[in-house]
Amino acid sequence: MEWKENVEIYDGCYYFVAVSKETGNYIGTCSAIPSEDKSLWDLGYAIHKIYWRQGYATEMIKALIGFCYDNGAKKITAPVAQENIGSNAVLKKINFYIEKEGTFKKSGTDIIYDEYVYALDLDC
Repeated sequence: MEWKENVEIYDGCYYFVAVSKETGNYIGTCSAIPSEDKSLWDLGYAIHKIYWRQGYATEMIKALIGFCYDNGAKKITAPVAQENIGSNAVLKKINFYIEKEGTFKKSGTDIIYDEYVYALDLDC
C-alpha cells in the first residue's frame, strides 16, 4: 500500500487515499484531524470491502500514527462503531485502548450507533 502522491489539506484536516502498490487500485481513505496545538489527533479510515482482512487497515493506521507523531502528536484517538468487529480488533492489536464509550449518528442518516473511542498515548 502507498499513499496517493498529494496529501489533501482542508481546513486543518489531512486526507489521504491509499492505493495498492501492485495494481494501483484504490484501497481506501483515511484522515487525521489535529487539535489546535497538534498534541491530540483524531483518526478516521475506511477500507473498501474487497480489501478487508488483508492487513491494509493495520498498515494504514500505522502510517497515520507515524504521520501524527512526526507532526507533534502526543495522543491519538479513533472512534469506532462497537459492532465493527474488524476495526475494533485492528486497533486493539496495535495497542489502542478504549478510552470511553458513546454514540454517534451516521452522517446523512438517522441511524445511531454505539461507539468506542480508542486512544493511543505517544508520550514515550
